[in-house]
Amino acid sequence: MITKPTVLILGAGASVDVGYPLAGGLVDEIVALSHQKEVMSPAEWYAARDGGEYRYLTSKQQLEEACKEFANKLSASGCPSIDTFLESREDLRVVGKFLIAKIIKHKEYKYPNFNRDGAKKWYQSLLQSIVSGCKDPLDAITKTDLRIITFNYDRSLEYFLMSALSERCNISEDAAIAKMRESNLYPLHLHGDLGSLETYEYGEIKDDVSIKKASQNIRVVSELNDLSGNERSFVSEEFKEANEQLQAAERIIFMGFSYDPISIDRFNFFNNISSKTEIHLLTYKMSKNSLHKLHLMAGKWGPSITILKFYEPDLSCSDLLSDGLDLTL
Repeated sequence: MITKPTVLILGAGASVDVGYPLAGGLVDEIVALSHQKEVMSPAEWYAARDGGEYRYLTSKQQLEEACKEFANKLSASGCPSIDTFLESREDLRVVGKFLIAKIIKHKEYKYPNFNRDGAKKWYQSLLQSIVSGCKDPLDAITKTDLRIITFNYDRSLEYFLMSALSERCNISEDAAIAKMRESNLYPLHLHGDLGSLETYEYGEIKDDVSIKKASQNIRVVSELNDLSGNERSFVSEEFKEANEQLQAAERIIFMGFSYDPISIDRFNFFNNISSKTEIHLLTYKMSKNSLHKLHLMAGKWGPSITILKFYEPDLSCSDLLSDGLDLTL
């Protein structure tokens, strides 16, 4: 079991091993998708004309033209990510979020093969750390002291944990989700997701009506910027909850993260860590320049850090949890 209060902070690199794109890859896939002959089938479009954010797209043709126009502008912008592009193009948020949701949803597989090779096994390694030393997985889930914070929209980790718990304990998926929520093991999505597993089915669904609805749960970075000028000290309730989880942690682990300073600052935690905390930073495939900047930034996080460990750039998420760091200690 994981008995030391631990928080995982996940970036896009943590989901690459199970088939989700990094920022640049998402741009490429959106451009390719938008230039397909049809973004939505006629039947899907007619069912989707229910107003809301999409009310100005009064025909299927208009939506397809809007998606193609978005892709052309995104491609021509030279932006490395869709979030960067939408920082200055608020007028394109609705279509951009729809395309993000469509890409993510089409990568959800009802029965994903998480065991294909070693690079895809960090989910299993994490689960093994959770249940280690405990005969009853349900008891282990209850007693484990782990929180998961993610910047990702995809729901693959919670789906994996739900499925594994359901099969190991012979309980329903709903019961497994309830146990995960009760134990605070259900991941906290800082930028939203496609919807909770209870309300929006996991799996590949080529139904753009539901994808349109799911896209409204996504919050791109520019939307958080809109909230940064208010009187609250956090840009969202999710970041406030994340701060509370970090305050209680004795061990913080960054995985697949780009260490964007703005994202770090939004936690309102790392600028002055006051409690004794160990911090582990995965730096997989980071350049020397990026590593240098990370060392400078982390060096200002406060004197209370008991361990500040930078892992080698050739160490993947799977390597870290299978060989590099024992979460049960």
